[in-house]
Parts: sequence; C-alpha cells; structure tokens
Amino acid sequence: MNPSPSPRPWALLSAAVALLAAGCAAPTSPPPASAVANPGPPYAGLVSLDYSGSQAARDALQQAIVAAGKDRANLASIEASLLEMLARPYATFAGQQVICETLGALYASDPAREVAVAPALARMLSDDTRVDLARLALERAPGAAADEAFVSRVSRSSGRLRIALIQSIGNRRIAAAVPVLASLLREPDAAAAAEYSLAQIGSPAALAALDAAPDPSSPSLAEARIKCARRLPATEALAVYRDVRSNSALPAPVRVSAFLAILELEPETTGEQVAAVLGGGDLPLKQAVLNSLARLPAAAVIPAVATGVKSWDRVTQIAAIAALGRIGDPAALPAVVEAARSADLDLRRTAISSLGAIPGNPEVAMLLADAAGEPGEIGKAARQSLSQIRGTGVDETILAGAARVGDPRRLVFLEELALRNAPGASEVLMKAHGEDSVAVRCAVLDGLALVAPASDEPILIGWMVSATDPTEKTHASRAVVGAAERNPDDQARLKLVADLIDGAPLALQKRFLSILSRTGGKAGADYVAAFALRKDGELALAAVAALGEWPHRVGLGPLAGIAEKAQNEPLRQAAVDNAIQILLPSRGWLNKEQKAVVARLRAVTKDAALTRRLDELDTFAPS
Repeated sequence: MNPSPSPRPWALLSAAVALLAAGCAAPTSPPPASAVANPGPPYAGLVSLDYSGSQAARDALQQAIVAAGKDRANLASIEASLLEMLARPYATFAGQQVICETLGALYASDPAREVAVAPALARMLSDDTRVDLARLALERAPGAAADEAFVSRVSRSSGRLRIALIQSIGNRRIAAAVPVLASLLREPDAAAAAEYSLAQIGSPAALAALDAAPDPSSPSLAEARIKCARRLPATEALAVYRDVRSNSALPAPVRVSAFLAILELEPETTGEQVAAVLGGGDLPLKQAVLNSLARLPAAAVIPAVATGVKSWDRVTQIAAIAALGRIGDPAALPAVVEAARSADLDLRRTAISSLGAIPGNPEVAMLLADAAGEPGEIGKAARQSLSQIRGTGVDETILAGAARVGDPRRLVFLEELALRNAPGASEVLMKAHGEDSVAVRCAVLDGLALVAPASDEPILIGWMVSATDPTEKTHASRAVVGAAERNPDDQARLKLVADLIDGAPLALQKRFLSILSRTGGKAGADYVAAFALRKDGELALAAVAALGEWPHRVGLGPLAGIAEKAQNEPLRQAAVDNAIQILLPSRGWLNKEQKAVVARLRAVTKDAALTRRLDELDTFAPS
C-alpha cells in the first residue's frame, strides 16, 4: 500500500458534485438545539457550509491547522472534531467535502501510523452519493484498515459505487486486491476499471491476472499490460512489450506504445528496430512508427533511414524522407539531397519540401534554384523550400545569384532574395533598375514590393512613371504601394503623389488614385474627395471609384460629402453607388454612423433606383 501524498484542492470534486446532484439537493435536518448551545471549535460552521455562501468556517479550519503546526496532540484533536462533525446527519454536502479533504491531508501527514476507518467514513464508502467524499479522506490514509475498507466492499457493491472503489484500490496500489480485481475482468461493466487498477498495482501477480483476461485482443487490456509492465523488472517488461507489439489484432497506436517502451529499455537497438519495422509488411505499425520518428533520438533514426530507405517500398520511402524533414537534423541532409535527385516525382517533391526544414549549404541552394524553375508542384515546392532554408553560405549564394546577369536561375534568386528578406536585398534589387530584360525588371519590382523601404518610394514612383511596358508599369505600381505601406506617416505618403498627380497624363493620374486607395489613410481619402470635386468627367469618376476601394471603409464619409457637393448628376450618382457598395456587407446591421451616412445620401439622391437601394440597406437580407 502506497497512498498518494499529493494534497487535494477545494474544487477537486466539482465533477463529482454534478454527478451527485441528488445527494446535494437532498434536504438536511436542522441542527438540534444542543448543537446551537454548544457551538464547538471556530470551524464548527462546516456542518452548514454552502458552496456559494460564506467560507469563514473553512478559513477558520485552515487557520487552526496552521496554528497546530506539527503538534500531534492538537492535530489529533482537530481530526476528532472533524470526524464528529462528519457523523452529524445534518452536515451539508459542501461541509463533508471540506472535512474529507482535510482528513485526507491530516492522514497523509503521518504515513507511519495506522489509521482506523471511522464509522462515518465507513458508511460513506457504501453510499454511492457520498463515496467520492470518503475517497478524498481514505485514499490517503496509511495502514491496512483503509485497504481492507475498500477491498471488502467491492464484492458487495455494483454500478458506479463499485467502479469508485476499484479506482481507489488502484490509486492505493493495494496488492492484496489482485484476486478480487482478477475476478472482475470477466464482468463487462467493471472490466475496464479493474484492468486499469491492476496496471496501477504493477506487480507480477497483477500482470498474471491481466494475462489471464478473457479477451487478449482488447486494446484497453493491452494498454493496461503495458502500464503494468512499466513497474516490473526489464526482462519481464520486455516480454510484455514484445507480445503486445507482435499482436496484429491490436490497433497500431497500442502496438506503437509497446514499440516505444521497448526502445526505452533497449535504446541501443533503436536504429535496428526502426529499420525492421519500416522494412517490414505491418502497414499500420509502419505508419504509426513513421509518425513517431521525430520523437526518437535523431542519432539513431537518421543512419537507419539513410541506410535502408532505398530498399523500402516507394510509399515508405516517401514517408521516411518526409519524416527526416520533420526531424530537421543536419545529418539527414545527404539522404534527402539524394532523394531530391530521384526520378520518382513524388519522392523528389517530398525531398525538396523536406530540404526547406534542414540546415543547408550553397549546394542545396543551387539544387533548389534549379528545381524552382520547373513547372508544377516541383517548382512550387522548391521555391517554398528556398525561401525557408537556412545554413552557412545560403544567403550569400542567393545574393550572388541575384546579381549574376545571364544566369537562367537569376529570376528565382531575385524572387527568393525578397521572400527571405535577406540582408542587402533592397540594394541588390535596386541595382537591376537598368536591366534590359522586362522579365528581370518585373521580378525585381516584385521583390521591391516586399522589401523596399519607404525612403525608396520616390525612386519607385519615378520608375513607374518612366516605364513604357504596361506590365512593368503595373509591377512598379505594386512596388510603390509596398514601399508606401511601410511609411507610417499618412501625410508623407500623400504628399509624394499629390505633388505629381495634377500635371500627370490621365492614365497616370488614374494609377496614382489607385495607389492612394491601396495605401489608405484618412488624409488621402479627404484629398481624393477634394480632387474629385475639382475635376470633371472620367477623372472625377475615377477618384470616386478609388474612394469606393479605400481600406476600412474610410472612403464612406468622403463619398457622402461628394454626393452632397457634386455639381453634376453623374458624379453624385457615382458617389452614392460607391457608398452603397461599401455598406452592402452591413445590410440590415448598420451602426449609428452608417445610418447617418445613409440619411445624408438619401437627402441628395434624385435617382429612384438608388433611393430604393439605400432603403434596402436597413433591411436584413438572409444569405
């Protein structure tokens, strides 16, 4: 017998309280007049304690225990008082819980003594509405009397009460209970609890009882045997683990538990065992072991996989190479690089993906750059891994490749330079401004969209303005937006565009408006609204459309202002239409500010169709 020494918190039985609602709800008799006349110790109020009421009595009990310290006489007096209160028929469920928790702590504080089971606790052990409270006290009580109290009642109990007693027997690891538990392994309603308690006892007799259970293919029985074996000598435990592992009728997770338990006792065989499973035909066990490889010592797993992988079936090869990526150990690099050059496309793609998680080198960076130029899944996996890979010389290789004119991998390196945000990326990309190839310039601009600082925005605007190729102009616009978004100053973002837009050609003015709509900010929205009101025709409509695209609905107020001030009906209608488009996602759920905007728009709208659409914004539209 080895009672648990850990204390129990006040809230331990919250689940039990829910299960025992009938016990909680049962009315208790009022205390007799004699009890009121003789109030007892300061914590005597425990007998009427309520979960939601004052906890003064519980606090007083804790203070009394602290004051008693290690004085055995004082502690014995507290214990006797608690047992006396527990026996009172009018003691509340909450009070009994605190009393039993405290008794358990007092019993555990003196493990050398023999605790007699008080009549009140004995009665509670036979009551399925109070058994969990008694367990709080008696599971921690040292001595054979508490053991006997649990064991003797199992055969006379049933249902939930019997399960609770079986659980306590396991928690106390009562070796004498093995015959009783063994007899329960054939009873469906108690077998699982008996298995678990035998596993907790963990003695040779407990294992023998589990070995004799009627259903050797039961997963719960196998798990109990594994748990039981962990308390036995290595030789006996290994026999159990090997038996469970070899039982193909058991689920793979159970057999893997046994497999891992073998490795704990025989770590020097890890590589050999892994290779045997992965090279074998037990598919469920093989899959489960593959999923567990990252939990095993890399120093044993990686050589085993590297040596055996080429001899395994194709599916296992792919899964093993993927597992090496999850492990991420540099020692796996040669095996994964070799697989990345395989003729099998699925194996190659898996290996390329794994390379992104393993510290690499310039050779690996070049391999990935070559693969990144290929179409389909191979190229996609290579680009992703190249953006992730770390290692000595990798950044330098990519920087050098990005600057190497004429290298067919240059576009890949330019792209990755930005994706990796490598040191010096912006400077290297800017140097490619004057390249002859439009494709190179567009790749450079895509990179600058990711990494160019706000200080580069004027250069990028100039690039956009001077670009003659429509595709390059679009890429330059994205780069301008990217740099502008890295500038936290709304006014500074706006000024660069505002200084250029008025004198620009119509197409460029529209592009500037688009840039402002993507970089956002209230200052920009107000500027574009004023711009719309002082322009005519196509440009004014373009400004209104830009406000309709403004982030976070910031353009809504300025659009209402345009609708109110517009001197021509097409501009007013365009402003109302764009405002409606902004509000549509909130249809039926408009807030106070949005409703005020709708009222402003309705007041100036002359078009019947637009008026109807404004009215519908206050109507819920089910999806």
